[in-house]
Amino acid sequence: MKPSARQMSALVSVAVLSFFLSACGSDAPEAVDVPTSTTSSETSVKGSAASEDSLETEQTGEEVEALGSFPKGEIKVVTDANFSKEVLMSDKPVLVEFWAEWCGPCRMIDPILQEIAAEQDSLIIAKINVDENTSTPSTYGITSIPTLHVYQGGQIVKTIIGAKPKAALLADLQPYL
Repeated sequence: MKPSARQMSALVSVAVLSFFLSACGSDAPEAVDVPTSTTSSETSVKGSAASEDSLETEQTGEEVEALGSFPKGEIKVVTDANFSKEVLMSDKPVLVEFWAEWCGPCRMIDPILQEIAAEQDSLIIAKINVDENTSTPSTYGITSIPTLHVYQGGQIVKTIIGAKPKAALLADLQPYL
């Protein structure tokens, strides 16, 4: 049976992710789950660093809304509608990843951002899908993804463009951790 285009894309993404993570050192996750169903609307590659419970919470969002804040270790999903409240008005610095489902480098840094979110609580980590939310990326002049902005006091205080290994991201983010 010949693999579908979606399956081939997922396999290529896993190969690129494996290469990237092996080049980055020992911080690579032990396993990567690749969706194999062609009927699934989920196309992201998930690292083993994320637990099943956190994935269910991320998918439903119900528990997060009920808590009124976002639990440590989770990446907050923001939209055009809540960007101001969740990012610009936050008491803590917020790292926002501007991403898209089709973006390979975005999928490569997702497990790294999950790990960083789980290891500390001084920096909130959020992501906004640029295909589903076009106003905010346009407002901030996002022309490349992944673009990472650190917001503090409603202002951009740091910009990181492109995927980086965990050690390099931590070095860039050190003043906010």
